[in-house]
Formats: sequence, C-alpha cells, structure tokens
Amino acid sequence: LLERRERDLALASAYNGGQNLTQIDDKSLKKLLTSLEKKVNENLELRSKYPNDPEKFMHSEVDLDIEVRNLQSLATTPHLYPALVRYEATALLLPLLQHVNRSITVTTIQTISELIEVEEVEFATEFTSDLLRNNVTDLLEEALYKCTNEKGDDEEREIVSSILSVIECLVDHQSSVAESLQEKKARGSVLHWIVNRVGVDHANDSNRTLSSEILAIMLQNSDRNKKIMVHELNGIEVLLQAIASFRKVDPVDSEEEEYLENLFDALCACAMLEENKEELSKAEALELMVVMMKKRPAARLPAMKVCNFALTACGLLCENFVSAGGLGLLFAFFMGKGSSKKTKAFEMQELAISIIANLLAFLGAGPKRNRVLAKFAEQDCEKLDRLVELWNEYSEKLGKATDDLAGDDDEEYLELLDSGLYVLQQLALVKAFLWASGDVGIQKRLVFVMEQYGHSLKDISRVLKRQFGFMYNDSETKNTVSEGGEEAQKNKLKKLIDIIEYNYDE
Repeated sequence: LLERRERDLALASAYNGGQNLTQIDDKSLKKLLTSLEKKVNENLELRSKYPNDPEKFMHSEVDLDIEVRNLQSLATTPHLYPALVRYEATALLLPLLQHVNRSITVTTIQTISELIEVEEVEFATEFTSDLLRNNVTDLLEEALYKCTNEKGDDEEREIVSSILSVIECLVDHQSSVAESLQEKKARGSVLHWIVNRVGVDHANDSNRTLSSEILAIMLQNSDRNKKIMVHELNGIEVLLQAIASFRKVDPVDSEEEEYLENLFDALCACAMLEENKEELSKAEALELMVVMMKKRPAARLPAMKVCNFALTACGLLCENFVSAGGLGLLFAFFMGKGSSKKTKAFEMQELAISIIANLLAFLGAGPKRNRVLAKFAEQDCEKLDRLVELWNEYSEKLGKATDDLAGDDDEEYLELLDSGLYVLQQLALVKAFLWASGDVGIQKRLVFVMEQYGHSLKDISRVLKRQFGFMYNDSETKNTVSEGGEEAQKNKLKKLIDIIEYNYDE
C-alpha cells in the first residue's frame, strides 16, 4: 500500500506540475479552497468509517495531498493573500499539521513555507499574522517534539527540515516570534529542542546546521531568549562543547563551516547580555576562544567577535582574556598579522582595536592592565607608532565629516559610525588611556608621533567629546549595560576628556 501510495503521489505531482495554476484569481482561489475543504472532510469521514482498512482511505489522502500542494501556486500571486486570509485558509491548513499520515504533514508544512517565502513582504506579513493568530507556533512545536529519530528516518528528517524552515520564515517576518516560541516555558519549547539538536551528541543529524542557524536568529532577536539559553538550558556549555569539537580539526565541508559559524554567532548573542557574562567566565569561554585562535586560523575572526562582545563592560572577562594568554595574538592582529586574506586581516585589526580599548577601559589597576600598557612600549614603541598611523588613516578617511556633523543628526552620526567613526573613537580611547597612564616615555612618544602626522592631543579630545555628546546627552539613549554601569562609563569618559584637555591647555 505504501509503495502504491508513493507511486500515486509521484503521478499526482507530475500531473499537478503540468497544470497552469499560476493564472489564479479570487474566484478560482475560493474554488480551490472549497475543493480542499471537501477533500479534508472526505478523508476524515473515510478514516473514521474504516480505521483499520487503509485501502478504503488511502486514495482520499492522495487527493488531499494534491489539493494542499495546489495552494503552493499562490506563491506566484501574493496579492491574493488577503483573500486567502478572508476565506480562512489557515483554518483548513493548520489542523493538517496533526494529520496521522506524516506525508500530509510534510506537504502542509512545505506549502506554508512556500506561501510565506515570497518577496512581497507586505502580503506575506498579512498571511503570517493570520497563521500566528491561529497558534501555528504551538502546532509546529508539537510536530517538532514528535520527531526523535534523526538518524534513520528520512521522512522524519524531512518534517524537521520543513518545520525549521517555516520557523525561520516566521521569525524573519516578525522578530517577536523568536520570543513567543518559548513564551510559556523554557524546557519543552522550540528553543529547548533546537539547543539539544545543535550539540555534539547530534553530529550525524542532517538538520544540525539549520538548527544552529535558527538558534542564532532566535538569540539575536530576543534578550529573553539569551537569558533563558544561558540560565535555564545550559546553553553556554552546549555551544562551547560543540565549538571545542573543532579544536584539532577543521570543518570537513561547507555545511560544517556554516554550522561552526552559526555556533559562534549564537555565542556572540549570549555574550551581549550583561547577565550572562558571569556564566561565560565560569564556563571558561574566553579560554576556549584563545585556544581556537591559536590552533584554528579559520576560527580566528568569529572567536575575536565573541571576545569583543564578552569583554565589553566586563572587567572579570577582561581578566580571563589576559590570563588565558590572549594578548600576544591580540596585538599580532592589531599589527595586521594573523590572516593572509586582506579583508579578513582588516576586520580582525578593527576588532583588535575595540578589544584593546575594552581592556584598558574595564581592567582594574594592577598587573594585568600594566601588561596591556607595556605592549605599547615594547620593541621601540612600534605598537604605539602603529596606533597613531591607524588614527591618521581613519582621520583622513572621514575627513571633516565629524566636524560638520550637526549635533542632533542621529542618522548621519550612525552612518559615520559604520564608515569608520566607531574605530576612530576606539583609537581615541586607547590613546587617551595611554596618556592617562602617566608613563612619561609613552606620553612623549605619543605627542611626537602625532605631530609627525599633523595631529595633537586636541584632536583626541574633539573625537571623545563628540562621542560623549551623542552617547550621554540624549536622555533616550539606550545601552546594553545597566544604569549603574552606564554612569560609571560616562564618568570615566568625562575624566579622560578632562585629562586630555588639561594637558593641551597647558
């Protein structure tokens, strides 16, 4: 019976492909949905009447499958989606996610995916909203938790792949879906299921890469998810163990490369949240990032990104990074080494600048901070010279744009940040911290080299004052740090500006 059904479905698919269903209007859509409703009722009736005789209801399921597939043609006419909502198509489709015949479930999920993966976002959003109103996420979650045998069941793997694709589309259309997917509970949620699937125990799971991609998306779109991931689902350990499996081997193919990249993206998202940073320290996340940078060149850039997010506003993780031996690599990347690819080396250099600024800003006075400062004095101050050289490069790149910037033009300011102003600000912070360290040798060298490029301490102050104005003069400014942490950073920046201005006034 199963073999015959598969042959029938193949013939039906071929027949359906030959039909011209693209020329569809409101009237034919209503007819299509009426036919679908008829097939749904017919199948329910036959299954109820002959529950133990598949021969009696199998052909009705072939017909039902055809009718559901026919709706996929609507993807070419998304302007009819309002009619799809008006005729309550979701009320017909969604119960089929719980159909006993898993092939019907797959077809239904694939049809939903086709309908919401259209370029005309405004129409897809309307249909997506209707799906959400009818609790599609609960039904997808239920279907997902029925799938447990990822190693040997092709049909089950196809169901999982289709469900994950729909979830990805739903989140793309409405970012709030990322949070609502586990709104009622942490364990037993979609997030919990996905966290389990990305771990090392599921290395043979064909949906592992897609699961990791959706995990990263769900975390990036929700602080609540970040918190639950770390504090309720042991997510940091899961991610670190999965990343650690690549310490001695590179990904074998492009899919594994994407999987590893998604793991780093998920870890970056977790590291953004202040509440998660202590757990990162306990799990020795920074130590693993340093190991990955040393042993796996391909992992250097994503590991640097994790470090940059983790070290922001966190003295504890800054200490972990220095203790793990990260300074040698960090300053090598700062000097433009570490990658043969120019674009990657440039990106790593910018991350290195940001990390150095974080270390100087958040390490307390003591040996570890002194080690960072000492790097700029070693080898005849070559790193200090490089610091000023980079300052000059970014200053020339931006030109007079920062001077001409209107004080209340937030949009233009954000564009400038993306164009290099952010890096220039980080360079200014590093130079200001070096000056404030009180090391006379470094101070003299800094002034001397800056003068060679036609710059002075006043230029540092100007950049920092502009940064201060946009960060703290806007009462509606929102930051990722707590209010207390924000006030401390504000005072620290103001103090740096005062120190610089006091010296150039002299």
